[in-house]
Amino acid sequence: LEMSPDSVDDLKKEMKRMEERSRGRAVPSFRLIGDRDRNELNYLNEKLRRFMYIADKTPHEPINVYCHHFPLLLLPSKLISRVFSFLSVEDRLKARVNKKLNAIELESKYYVRSLAIGDNSSSFSEDVKGMRMFGNLCLPYDMYRNDQMIMLKTDRCYSFEFLRKISRNSTIGQVSIMLNSPLNMEAYYHLCNLEADKMTIGLESYELASSIITGMFLLGLINSCKQLDVLNLGRVVTHGDLLILYNLIKMGKPKLKCVGMGVTISVWRPFLSLVGITIREGRIFSTNRDIQAFGCNEVNEDRVMYYFDNNMEISITATKSAGHRLGMRLHETQDSLRAAKAKANLVRIDLSME
Repeated sequence: LEMSPDSVDDLKKEMKRMEERSRGRAVPSFRLIGDRDRNELNYLNEKLRRFMYIADKTPHEPINVYCHHFPLLLLPSKLISRVFSFLSVEDRLKARVNKKLNAIELESKYYVRSLAIGDNSSSFSEDVKGMRMFGNLCLPYDMYRNDQMIMLKTDRCYSFEFLRKISRNSTIGQVSIMLNSPLNMEAYYHLCNLEADKMTIGLESYELASSIITGMFLLGLINSCKQLDVLNLGRVVTHGDLLILYNLIKMGKPKLKCVGMGVTISVWRPFLSLVGITIREGRIFSTNRDIQAFGCNEVNEDRVMYYFDNNMEISITATKSAGHRLGMRLHETQDSLRAAKAKANLVRIDLSME
């Protein structure tokens, strides 16, 4: 078991909080975790305090040098799970070598602040230094706590144990997926089963995007994240796929509430027509009386335009590199909706009914 100095500090703070909560009681602090013999718990507490004392006296030395003094396997399962919560995903994966630790790790839930997934042929991995192999995955040796990275080896059979564990018992704040080579269906399955607040997908080429980002793939992500950002999508998805995605988000049932993607004008204009919005000769026509339009003083496809269909927002932004940027957002509160309509330098544009 390897623990960084920051992880040890967090564990010591947690122990202190537990002791403060149990102060004044006739049982040791860890008595609250499991129904074990009092003498054994006192012994375990003393061992854990001794380990914390050693870690505190040697903050700049590898903690694992002293781990053979610490009887981790004798601790209650809930306390071991708590210790695991301070470790990186890579360190927790090492628990599979022990049957008890592996069973505890499989039943535990964790939060990972950020996760990056790339392959060894993408530009995403060029700046990564100090890599080392772990199974068929290439992982950074030194990383900040809760900043995890997975580098998939494209010249070997994929090992998905890492992804499988993360998708099974971890919640992620932000996940970035940057690839330059196609993945098989098992990879798609595990990516769609990741749970994250925000997911960003970047692909190096149009050919790769057309083989991965299909309408079905996007629909598979509607319950994986709250916010999805797909870079350089081009003409990969159709306007029909966008309409299905739009209607699902508008219903409010999926986890996904916000989508942004780079598309071409040949994709987003037919999509707007399906929603009920048409642009002709510098004027905006609509078949839906609930739709409102906001933008600059004039209607221009090379400028930012916002459309509101009740609590749904559609944004079209021209970019230098990716053509146009299409955004969809469901506003779950009236305050959020009013703030979106009050964006600076935007005015309401009159619509002509068809």
